[in-house]
Formats: sequence, C-alpha cells, structure tokens
Amino acid sequence: MDQDTNKLIENQLKTLPQELQRAIAVTPWRNLVGSIAKSNNLDQPKGESLEMETLFVVYGFESQNDFVSNLMRELSINMDKAEKIAGEINVQIFLPILAKANEFSGSNPVETMQTSKEKTPEQTQLAPTVVVEKHTDLPMIINRPKTALTFEERKRLVPNIQSKSNYSGGIDPYREKI
Repeated sequence: MDQDTNKLIENQLKTLPQELQRAIAVTPWRNLVGSIAKSNNLDQPKGESLEMETLFVVYGFESQNDFVSNLMRELSINMDKAEKIAGEINVQIFLPILAKANEFSGSNPVETMQTSKEKTPEQTQLAPTVVVEKHTDLPMIINRPKTALTFEERKRLVPNIQSKSNYSGGIDPYREKI
C-alpha cells in the first residue's frame, strides 16, 4: 500500500471508538484472513483483495451489508463461495472484534435483535452502535443508530425544497414527467 492509503486508513482508525480501536489492535485479523484465503484456495492477488475488503468493513469504510457482493466482484467468485467466505470472516474476525470491543467497554456481551430489550437513556448512551442480526445461517454485524428516530424527527431532517421553478412558464424542461 502506498503512503496516502496508509494515512487514510490511519485517519479512519482514529475516528473509531477507543474500544473498537483496541479490539482491532489485539485481534490477529490479518493472519486469520490469510488462513481463510488459503482454506478457500484463493491465490495471492485474491487473498490480498480479501484482506482489503475485510479491512474496509473492520475500519468502517464499507458496510458489512455489501460484503458478499463486494467479494463476488473483487474476487470474481460466485454467490455461494462469497457467502461461505463472508461467513467464515464473520465468525472468525468480525464477531471476535465486536466481542472484544464490548469487553473493553464493559458493556454486555454481543446483543442480538432477539435479545435486545428497551433501554433507559443512560444505557442507550453506553450501548455499542453495532447490533448482530441473522443472515442466512450465520449472524452478521450491521451498523445501527443508537436510538430509533420517530417519523416526525426524520421528517424534520429532510431538507425543505422549494417547489417554485425559476423557469419561464414555471415548468422545468429537463425534469422527467411522472
């Protein structure tokens, strides 16, 4: 990797929560990616691509929701093999990093959608922003907001767009008719 890429990765790591930074540092995830690549008969360039795609998820550049499709594209593999590799990465890397981050933060063990309960505002502030959900036969980590917004709160976040046109005649000639 060149210096610009390393600097970008370093800056992204600094934006992550302290507990997550520590969890990433103590987990030998790069070695695990290498062994997963070997066990799935990936050559060196594909192994490096697998490591980069994993890095993108671990460091928060990419959503884990896109992991399987990114593996299919970058490794030129079919959906079944991509799901198998993603499942192995999830079990051996993502979940242990999350568990370690939870351990460092002193919060409860990994929470699933099925085991989550209503929380008080104090608990919500301490809770991690990552929730584990089930995808196919393997749990997948998905970033979620700490608290759900109501419809009215989301509505206020939408920018107010003027409906009046600056075009003579009042109709935008480039706008597609509905």
